[in-house]
Amino acid sequence: MIENTKINKLQLYILTVVTGSGSSMLYGIGTHANQDAWIVVLISMLGGMSLILLYCWLLKLFPDATLFHMFENVFNKYLAKIISFLYVLYFAIIASHVIGDITTLTSLYILSETPPIIIEIIITLIAMYGVFLGIETFARFGILVFIFIVPLIFFFFIGPILSNQANFEQLLPILENGWRPIFKESFPLIFTNPFGEIIVFLMIIPYVTNNQKVLPVALLSMLSIGILFLTITVTNIVTIGPKFIEISLYPTIQAIRGINILNFIQRVEGLAVFLFLILNYMKIMIFLFAAATGANIVFKTNNYRKYIIPISIIVFILSHLSIQDVVLHLYIDTHIVPYAIGLPFELGFVILALGVYYIKELLKIDKKPKAVK
Repeated sequence: MIENTKINKLQLYILTVVTGSGSSMLYGIGTHANQDAWIVVLISMLGGMSLILLYCWLLKLFPDATLFHMFENVFNKYLAKIISFLYVLYFAIIASHVIGDITTLTSLYILSETPPIIIEIIITLIAMYGVFLGIETFARFGILVFIFIVPLIFFFFIGPILSNQANFEQLLPILENGWRPIFKESFPLIFTNPFGEIIVFLMIIPYVTNNQKVLPVALLSMLSIGILFLTITVTNIVTIGPKFIEISLYPTIQAIRGINILNFIQRVEGLAVFLFLILNYMKIMIFLFAAATGANIVFKTNNYRKYIIPISIIVFILSHLSIQDVVLHLYIDTHIVPYAIGLPFELGFVILALGVYYIKELLKIDKKPKAVK
């Protein structure tokens, strides 16, 4: 059962862009492709748009349905429950990794004397409160955040150029090492994170007014995410150089740190950290909401809020375990999550659902769609 609340397409657009940005802006993407990282962004963005088309294809078959209801219509009830429960864990794991990312960032740049566990508790409690208020409330908050954040993002990535920190020759030579490192960076790493995480919007679609026409909004969201990352990537390369990006933990923060306009506007990385905290806080709420809503569907109950606290406890524990070793945290994010979590949940099960649907069509198996309650 889902809430009888609605959000508009602008709010859907903002929530989708926030989901696709998140902590990946901090770490940079395509770093091992050196000065060709911007090509990685373009290729991954095209892959992300293909995912949007795939998700909207599934949505066209089952309008007004969440991802979990789609599974119930395609698979038998036992398999649907197993897959759906795995997706609850998937959404929780993504939320925990984002909490881990911003806890590490906050510990390094803002609250260096505060124990990380305290930061994690505060972040988790704030996210829980936002989800308790409901999707309509934090979608409206997203609009307010968006109004203030867009000018800031523009300033952060034009600032180094205005500060005479940019050297565009660092973008050359193009394709120095050929296409192999570019494709290696693009798939599955960048394909799944950040672009593949857009699958969470299939949990939000039933709340959108006139949701049969969301494809243009979704494609525009993906294009916006791609332009954002392209701007970040090019700015980082021309500001601090591809070699420093590869060895830096937060290359975007390092690039912003170099802003110095007329010896007046400088040392703005604290504001940048605050910006990333807000964006990632929104992302945590979206995935926590998806996990709680999914659990509500799996267990056939009538209030998703009863699952927020237990899921938040799981998210907190996973987050705390992941930040015990920052190097291990980054290794898991880049070498394990894309293969073990990203590809199966953002691509594999969706293709499987479509395949089973059309096999049933071919065999003329009756599959009367279930109503979304």
